[in-house]
Amino acid sequence: MSAHEVQPTKTFQGHKEAVRGLHLSDGRLFSASEDGVAKAFTLSSGACTRNFIGHKEWVGSVVHVCHTTRFSTTTLNDVKNCIYCPNPSENEG
Repeated sequence: MSAHEVQPTKTFQGHKEAVRGLHLSDGRLFSASEDGVAKAFTLSSGACTRNFIGHKEWVGSVVHVCHTTRFSTTTLNDVKNCIYCPNPSENEG
């Protein structure tokens, strides 16, 4: 391995298609994928804590508003969906 190569320290699994967007916030990783699902993962464990379904097309981006239960996604045709998450403490621990 060369000095420029980096080995992953953690792998976040669960999407069935390519991931198009990532967002780090409040100890979580939010992902957007071509499989039409947005996901929330706990950074410390790598566990998927939520699947946000209901998009009719692939999800291109996801943004979480820090210290709230809100985040938004953008789909292929640029329709924005506002999704309200449950309290993250309900999913972790």
